[in-house]
Amino acid sequence: MVYVEPRQFAVGQQVDPGLLLDREHDPGGILQALGRRVRPQPIGNGVAADEGGLDCHAGDGSIQSSAAKIPPSREGAARVTDGPGTGGGPRVLAERPRSSVADVDSREPSISIRGLRVAYGRTVALSDTTLDIGPREFVSLLGPSGCGKTTLLKVVGGLIRPTAGEVRIANGTVEEARRRRAFGFVFQDATLLPWRRAGSNARLLAEIIGGKALDQARIDGLLRTVGLAGFDDSYPSQLSGGMKQRVAIVRALAFDPQVLLMDEPFAALDALTRDRLGEVLLHVWAESKPILFVTHSIEEAAFLSDRVVVMRARPGRVLEDVQIDLPRPRLHEMKESHEFFEITRRLRRLIDEAQATAEEAR
Repeated sequence: MVYVEPRQFAVGQQVDPGLLLDREHDPGGILQALGRRVRPQPIGNGVAADEGGLDCHAGDGSIQSSAAKIPPSREGAARVTDGPGTGGGPRVLAERPRSSVADVDSREPSISIRGLRVAYGRTVALSDTTLDIGPREFVSLLGPSGCGKTTLLKVVGGLIRPTAGEVRIANGTVEEARRRRAFGFVFQDATLLPWRRAGSNARLLAEIIGGKALDQARIDGLLRTVGLAGFDDSYPSQLSGGMKQRVAIVRALAFDPQVLLMDEPFAALDALTRDRLGEVLLHVWAESKPILFVTHSIEEAAFLSDRVVVMRARPGRVLEDVQIDLPRPRLHEMKESHEFFEITRRLRRLIDEAQATAEEAR
């Protein structure tokens, strides 16, 4: 077992025990903790700490744990700064102008994928995948398990290097996008640090990045927008699953990334909570930046998206790119409409086709 003591970040900021930060290889300057384990410590205020360590990789914008438990520490141990946020009054994402995606021509795709191929030995995860996503488009990836949805998302975010092909982010390379911290990530597990309160978890990445990214007024506004006002001081153990995912969404948006990448963020939630969080996501997004969203839910994809890209497996590739012609803002009453029914029926037929193709390829 390797114990990692607190060390100094590049700009003299102290980071959490056990978490190694790597500006060069970490997209967005986000946490890197590669197979390290840390010594359990009490959280304080009567909140019990997990007994056990962490075996994790957090190059994806969150703490990804392959172990069952998260390493506890003292409240504030991970804090980079206690300084106040910059800026004026509260601002929320929904109130920003549509031109908020920096340096992107609205006529050009914000994400451009050309001839992408990802292979692991003889196994081809993605083959000849080409896709464009506009500066303010919400695009969902839908398909059977093993069709490469998550692989594609991770290639876009720079977490996986493709075997062939190219991804461009706002006319630059993925590496350039990572250096300017263009990506915000939300995953199925909120992976909040258990020794940090909700508000502290929400500003974690902004603290690490520092400078203008730490806009406390913006973070407070986002917390209010997602319905977490008054829960800033709650520990993750005191929050429901849906509330934890709201914190994760705020954490990803807190430093105002250019692109939001979401890999089944609501999959572990019950249907009612999932619906509510879908509405919350649309509200904070407000067509301000591109979102690439992975889901297995046909109804969720149809309701949230501008386009749904249906993928087939073995190897993973695009089967069909479906335009969702529903007006915005999206209201849940739309789900009872004939138009919505026809969209979901078409998507279901495509999924059945993709599934049949995958079974034939076995």
